Amino acid sequence: MRVVLLQDIKDLGKKGEVKNVSDGFARNFLIPKKLVVIASKSVLLDLEMKKKAKEQQAVQELESTESLVSVLDGYELILKEKADEGGKLYATLTPAKIAKALGEAGFKVLKGNVKIEGIKEIGEHNVTLEFDHNLEAEVKIILEKI
Repeated sequence: MRVVLLQDIKDLGKKGEVKNVSDGFARNFLIPKKLVVIASKSVLLDLEMKKKAKEQQAVQELESTESLVSVLDGYELILKEKADEGGKLYATLTPAKIAKALGEAGFKVLKGNVKIEGIKEIGEHNVTLEFDHNLEAEVKIILEKI
């Protein structure tokens, strides 16, 4: 019997795959537990439409990320932080603070995208931002003393 998996099933397959299984296994175990549906024409058509929609969404996300990276690459962000006379910051500039500052500047950046350990002194610092699809942008952070 041909069935469509509704979720990942160990040793059988991943969600959305069409598989051939024995009639007894399908009727006695998989269907009662709502792990599969019988692969009718309408179910297969619906599955195909969902795959196409998912592909289109992936393409849109890629284009959006490429656009963001092209704008961010080389961007200079000026931040003012409290520091002592020697230029050491009282509080480390963390990826979360950088992501928040970029968000306030109009960019959709998560703290997980910012790849630094933390900045601890006044000056210019290059920061790498990593995004999905192996895309990267480099932003210059200019820290000034308040």
